[in-house]
Amino acid sequence: MTAGQDSHDPLRWDQQGEIVDAVAAVAEGEDIHIILERLLRGAWEVLGARYGALGLTGRSGVPYEFIHVGMDESVVAGMDHPPKGLGVLASTAHAETPIRLDDLTKHPASVGFPEGHPPMHTFVGAPIRLRGESVGTFYFTEKMNGEPFTDEDLRRLVAFASVAGIAVENSRLFERSQRREEWLRASTEVATAILSGSDTHDVLELVARRALLCARADGVAIMLEDDKGDMVVEVAIGESTEGFKGMVANESWHYSMHAKSSGTPVVIDDLGALGRSDDPNYRKFGTAVLLPLVTAQRAFGAIAVTRNRGGSAWDEQDVTFAESFASQTALALVLSDAQREQER
Repeated sequence: MTAGQDSHDPLRWDQQGEIVDAVAAVAEGEDIHIILERLLRGAWEVLGARYGALGLTGRSGVPYEFIHVGMDESVVAGMDHPPKGLGVLASTAHAETPIRLDDLTKHPASVGFPEGHPPMHTFVGAPIRLRGESVGTFYFTEKMNGEPFTDEDLRRLVAFASVAGIAVENSRLFERSQRREEWLRASTEVATAILSGSDTHDVLELVARRALLCARADGVAIMLEDDKGDMVVEVAIGESTEGFKGMVANESWHYSMHAKSSGTPVVIDDLGALGRSDDPNYRKFGTAVLLPLVTAQRAFGAIAVTRNRGGSAWDEQDVTFAESFASQTALALVLSDAQREQER
């Protein structure tokens, strides 16, 4: 045993260097994609595997990141699609302990491979966890020496997966801080425009543009209640959304009315599937959030923020930041109305 080496440590001292480097990169705030690729390649070499991959899922469970090593790009290009995180990979992601298989094709959860995928049998995988939540999978197949993976390989993999979980957590915390700052700057910009006497329509367009940017959305529609009590789309931006400007959002758009009347956001998983309009652009809508544009004194309407089909789902932080932005916008509108009343 080398001096300074812990006899209980499954990694040799030279192998620990890969993890130490990755931990240092995490502490320095290096880009999450670079860190994950470094961890993947480090574990790939340490385990002596032919193929390796790391997949991450969002808070909604939808895969959003997939990195692989060992497979020629020509082979990847020839496959129908990359792994979707089903079968054995799904079992690994939600397993309490890492999984080692001598033949993954015989596992009860196996769903086969995409067309063009090389054959694989030996397998070792571990979930990437963040505070008890599975956020992805770290897995390798086909040891280069032709032997099955070992218990020691499992322990090594768990060490790498633990660092990956820390990296994901740091990345999320940093991203959350950045997004909060973006929404706060947007709120300040809108309030400044309102209180400086800008035209109401110009202010609403500013609100829509900033919501589109901060929410990483594809469309925004602002619906205000008119004198008849109808909700009218006053501003609409985004390729799939702008055609709805001027439309009356009647009872068939009850989600927007509910957001206004209840004062709480409404999240819709698939807006386009609801068929609230015959416009073909409506079918392009995917997940959406309806934000109440209300204060304790007045209900102005609602802001619909949409992402197209295939876009990322709304998570709790998305909705919280967007709701705060809408609330502060509504408050600024009330103050603006009061200011104009005093000037009369």
